[in-house]
Formats: sequence, C-alpha cells, structure tokens
Amino acid sequence: MEEVQKYQRNINSLTDPDRSTRLRGLQALQKEFFGGNSVTPDMLHDLFKNAFGKPLLRLFADPVEKIRETSVNFVISLVNTLGDPSSELSLIVPSISSRLNVLPFPEPAEEIRLLLVTLIEALVVRCGRAMGPFLEDIMPCIGKALTDNFPDVKRGCCSGIMHLSQLVPDRTGLNAKSVLAGLMVNFSHQHSKVRRVAVEALGALMLCDCASLLEECIPPLKLLTNDRIPSVREGLYLVVATWLEKLAPTYLRSFDAKLFPLLLAGVTDETPELRTLSVELLDKLGHFRQQLAISLGEDLSMADTPFIANPPPPFIARPNLGLRYTLRRLLDAVLPPLLSELADWKVQDRVRAAGVLHTLLVCVEEDITRHLDVVLQHVYKTCRDDELAVATQILQDVKLIGTFVSPDQSIPLILDHLRGSTQVQQSPAYRSSCLLILGAVLEGMESDKLAGHLSPLVGVFAEPDLCRSENPDLLAQLAGAVAQTIATAGPLCAAERKRLFSVLLSLESAPELPAIRGSAKSSMSLLANLCGLRSAEDLYDQHLAEVLPELISDHYNWHKHSSQRFMFDTLLRNAGAGVAGHWPVITTVMCEAGHSQKDVEVRMDIFALLESFILDPKLHASIAPHLPKLLNDLLIPNAVWKAGKSQIKIRKASIVCLYQILEQPNLMSSMSLLPNMDQLLPVIKSCMDDDWAPDLRFAVCRLVDRMLTVMKGVITDDQLRDLYPELLKRLDDSNDGIRMEAARAMLSFFSCLPSDWSPSLFQYIVKTLFVHLDDPSEQIEACMIELLRAAAKHNPQLFIEEGVNALAKHRHPRRCEEVLQYARSLSS
Repeated sequence: MEEVQKYQRNINSLTDPDRSTRLRGLQALQKEFFGGNSVTPDMLHDLFKNAFGKPLLRLFADPVEKIRETSVNFVISLVNTLGDPSSELSLIVPSISSRLNVLPFPEPAEEIRLLLVTLIEALVVRCGRAMGPFLEDIMPCIGKALTDNFPDVKRGCCSGIMHLSQLVPDRTGLNAKSVLAGLMVNFSHQHSKVRRVAVEALGALMLCDCASLLEECIPPLKLLTNDRIPSVREGLYLVVATWLEKLAPTYLRSFDAKLFPLLLAGVTDETPELRTLSVELLDKLGHFRQQLAISLGEDLSMADTPFIANPPPPFIARPNLGLRYTLRRLLDAVLPPLLSELADWKVQDRVRAAGVLHTLLVCVEEDITRHLDVVLQHVYKTCRDDELAVATQILQDVKLIGTFVSPDQSIPLILDHLRGSTQVQQSPAYRSSCLLILGAVLEGMESDKLAGHLSPLVGVFAEPDLCRSENPDLLAQLAGAVAQTIATAGPLCAAERKRLFSVLLSLESAPELPAIRGSAKSSMSLLANLCGLRSAEDLYDQHLAEVLPELISDHYNWHKHSSQRFMFDTLLRNAGAGVAGHWPVITTVMCEAGHSQKDVEVRMDIFALLESFILDPKLHASIAPHLPKLLNDLLIPNAVWKAGKSQIKIRKASIVCLYQILEQPNLMSSMSLLPNMDQLLPVIKSCMDDDWAPDLRFAVCRLVDRMLTVMKGVITDDQLRDLYPELLKRLDDSNDGIRMEAARAMLSFFSCLPSDWSPSLFQYIVKTLFVHLDDPSEQIEACMIELLRAAAKHNPQLFIEEGVNALAKHRHPRRCEEVLQYARSLSS
C-alpha cells in the first residue's frame, strides 16, 4: 500500500482529462519503473495488477498518438522486465485485440501497430505455453496485421507466428486458419524480405499439426518458384524440404505428389548455388525416405535397378535409392499435372514445369517408360514453344529419355507417331515435332544401342513424302534428325550408306533453303568419313551409277517443282570426275529437260549445270565428244527467238554457255564447230537484232568475237558476208557497252578476212567505220581508231580512198588524219 501511495499521483494523471498531464504522468511512471530505480519484478507485478494496469492499458485507445505510443512502449518494457508476465495476459491481450482485431484498424498509426505486434512477440517469448488459452484472440490479430501496408508489421507478425509455432504448437495449429490467408497474400509482396519471412512462417505453421491446410497453399507456393529474388526461392526450397522430412506420415501420403515438384524445381534454378542446394536437400531427403520406407516394411527393389548413365549437372552422382524409390512411387500422381503445366499460358510456369520434368526423369530413370507415349505427345507440342527457354529445356529433357529408355521402346514408338494415320499426325507441323524429338532422343543415346534400329530409322527417312517434301520446316527437322542419326550411329552408318546418301541428296537438293543444304552437306562429309572415304565427292562417285537411273527414270515429265531434277543437279555437281563415264545418259537427259516446251525454271537450271561442267577443267576431255550433240539439241534450239521476257533469259543463257565452251582452250575446235555454223549464224543474227534485250545483244557480241577467233582460217566467205551487216548495226547500238563489244568483234572479223575478199564490201565497211570515228564519246572514238587501223592492214589503198572522202565530212578531222597517215605508212 505504501508503494501505491508513492506513485499514486502519477497513476491518477493517467486518467486526467488534460493530454499533457496524462503524458507527463505516463513518462514519469516510465522513468520511475525502468529508469534504474530499485523496483523489483514482484513489486512491479503487484502495482500493475492493483494500481496502474487498467488505466495504462486504456491509454492504448487514447486520442493522442504520442500517448498511445508511449503506453505501448511502457507495456513492452514491463513485459520484458517481469520474470513471468503470464498473469497479466488477461489484461493485456484484450487491449491489443481492441486495436488490431478489426478492419480497418482502430489504430491509425503504423508505427504504433508495429509496436503492438512487437508487444505480441514479446508476450509469446516471455509467456511460452501460457499463451495457449489466448491464441483465439491473438491469432486473428496477427492474421489481420499481416494485411498491414507497413512491411515491418508484416515481418513482425511472421516472426510472432514462428515463435508461437515453436512454443505453443498444438494451440497454434488449432488457430492456424486465422493467419493463413494473410500469410499467402504476402507471397506476392513487393519486398523480398517480406516474401521470404512469410514463407518461413508458413513453413513453421504447417508443422503444428495443421498440414491439412496445405492444399490451399500449394498454388501460391508454385508462384514462388518463379520469384525473381534468389533468397525467396531459397527459403521456399528449405521450407518444402523440411515439410517433406518432418510432416506426419499421414500428411506425407496426401501431399508428397504436390510438394516434391516444388523442390525438384530448384535443381534447374537459374542460380548455381540454389541448384547445388536443391540437390543436397534431395539427397538428404532420399536417405531419410529410404529409412522411413524400411521401417514401414516397404519393398525398395523397384528402384534398385542397374546403373545406366551418370546424370547431368548439377547432380554429381546417381540419385540415391531412397529418392529414386520415392519418386517412382509418386510418378503416376506427379506426371499428369506436370505435363498439363507444359501447356500453361504463362511462360514462367512452362519453364518451371520443363525444369521439374528434367529432374524427375533423372530420378525415375527407365521407369518413365510406363508413361512414354503420353510424355512424347506432350513434348511434341512443347518442343516448338515460342519461348526459347521452354523449347531448349524440353530438348534437354528428351535427351534423358534417350539415355534411360531402351531404344526398343522409344524409337518404334516415335516412328509410329511419325507415320501416323490421323489427320493431325499427318500434318507437317506434327511430323516436324516428331523429328525434332527423335533427334534429341538419339543425341542422348549411346551408339551401340542403335545397332538394331538403324534400318527402320533410315527407312522412314527415305520415304518420298518425307525426304522430298516441299515443307521447309519439315525438311529442316529431317536434316537435323538425319545428322544426329549419323553422329550417334558412327561406323554403323556404313551398312545403310546408300539410303542415307539418297536422303542427304534429297536434302542437299532442297531449292532456296541454304541452311538445310548446308546441314546436309556437312552430314554427307561426315558420312563419307565414317565409311572410310576421303571426301563427300568419293561418296557421290560411288553411288552415282546406282542413283542416277532412279532419278532420270521420269525425266520426260520434269517440271519446275520436280524434286528429281534438283537431285539430278546436285548429284552431278558434286560427283566431280565421276560423271565422265555417264555422258551419253547425262547429255540425253539435259537435252530433253532443256526442250523448249519445258518450264523456264527447268531449262535455266539445265544451262547452269552445263556451265558448271564447262568451267571444270577435269571434265573437258570427257565432255568434248558430246558437245556437238549439246550444241545441236540444246543450245541452238533454245537460242531461237520466242515471245516473252522469260524467253530472253533462256536465249541469253544459251549464248553464254556457247561462249564459255569457246572460251575454254581446246574444248571445242573450229572443225567441230564448222558443221553447225549454218544453223548457228541465223540464231546469232536474230539475237543481235533483239531490240528489247540489251544484255542478250552484249552477250552475243562477245560470242561472235570469240567464235571468229576460234574459226579463223576456217570460216567461209559466205558466212563472213552473212555476219558483217549485223556487226555494223551493233556499232550503232544505243548502248555504248554493246558498241564497244561489237567493235572488238569487228577486230576479230578483220583478222578472218581473206586477202581477196570483196573490195566493194570492204569499202562499205570502212566508210561506216569512219562515220563512227566522229562519235562524241572518247571511248567509242578510241575503239574506232583501233578498228580502222586493223582495217587498214587488210587493204591500205582502198582504205586511203575512203579515208580521204571521209576527211572532208568530219567535224574533227585530226583523228581521221592520224588514221590516214597510218594507212599511208602501210602502203609505202
């Protein structure tokens, strides 16, 4: 009683109407009790219970913020000072509840709400199990405080939950429902520290015999596997691992299939440290589950299978027996929802599901064979995902199927899908996916396992509707699958090299698809090396005689889309000198395919192929005897005028090929060309006179130049008479480039003239040349000077006569005088 009187004045101030008096009284009591004075905990307990407790707690609702703050701090100091504040709980808890257990909060100041949460945590720590009867009031307060906007309040609530879970687990579990929603809301809080501590609080809470509530926690926990902050994901993995080890067996049976994927996601986490942590947690958990299974009398032999292959990083060894057994037992429950997530609309969920599937395959090994069909159907869709990370991870997953699943199961099943009979399975997109997955399966497979399956594989690849498809994507995936087959099979390819050669030939012939052609070319080189050959050319040479008859069997019906003509072209271009023994067949096919009634594209490709032959010195000796046939049946007929712009290209190609033949030394002699001159000259004249094709006129002028050079001393007088008028016309062409080429051809013309050639025609030609000497173009003028000098050599006297006549008509007679002076020097 004496102590009460000592502090009575300040205690009375706590209820004074004046705010300043209340604050001074509160601060005075705080100084007296906690300022170092000799107030024992027992004395403080008696004073609180009998004197100032109720007035102090009423200040929690004081209208003045400073007084509320000071009063809560006062009670926190009181709780921390008292040895056991359990007897005060009946007064303190209702006061806290009145400020926090209603939304919106009666307490408007977030700093004071934080102090109230701190007070709750202090009570939990000090009172321990004595808090049990009051949790029906405290837990709802915490649940509502978890929705506070102040992050520190949220963290304080989570800390309080963890203390309660540790000190009063039974009562905490009974009241867990009241805080669960608040905790899960904070999984998406903007502060990573709040998200981390919320996960840890939930982890502690579920161990309080309330794991039946886990069902509604799983979806928000899945989202945390995609959290952008590694520390949050780390907290999740640790919590899930703890649950899987410490939850009661009854709950484990219910939630194993939903919790394990959360931990498995950590093995493919983007952070290396978390991948390592997840593997360590799984290893520890596997040992625990092995002991648990043994204690329950379960048979682990289903997982005690022979070692197949080392797992990929971050695993450093094969998963232990307990982990393999547990996941094999859960496979039927885990796999269906996991495969469904591969088609989720959110990218992060698809990436996570693909990563979990990877870890699951590592752990269940060959047991995935039971579900192989359904797994393949899902990965066919996901391997072409728009998101590169998803597609890449899926292909890594499928490699594990190749590693762990017997090819007796995987390859026939994929080939059945590839040959599918339904409309969906016959679509190019589906078949492309099958080929992509097949390539990944083969990549994960060892070479010796492929021995009995290479023949059916190549048989499917060689089916015409596949290897000769017009779908670019399908061909690209086929090229990848064939390349992987060759890489995996290694020397085994030698037994199937003919069919593999045919498939690669089809791919290398794919028009306008350089990437596919490049891939096929590389595969062809690899196949040649595996077969013990020096190069791909040797492989072409070996199979030319076998493949060529198959390709040309229907050459009469080739059109611009015929795959056989592209293969024919590729085969001959790459066979090198090997074509030498097949010219009769090749020239016959080329002449037929280059017929004027064929598609322009077919004829242009035939000319391009012929040009490649002409430019290859190794083929000159063997092709030379067959050039007259090509000239008569292919080149001359295609140089004949026909209406249409596309026909101009054909005529030009024909002229260019003929020019290249004559350009190569010793390829076609003058005597070989002479019998064809009567056919050739009308065609040349027609091409030179084509007003709508300057490129053609240019090309034919070059041809005439080369032809006259080759035919020097052989060409007849009549043929020269037939040719010169067209050359003179070209000297007056609208295109200066053509005029200069015509001038060069005239130089060759003069070198071919016999000494007794017609004087009148010579005079006419010279007269025309003097006209062009007065051209305003310096280049043309220079060409004419050179040409006139060549003419002067033939007959200087007649040349001088025509020069004198032209001199008076020239605007600039200086050049004419120079030429005449040169002619006079020749005459003298």
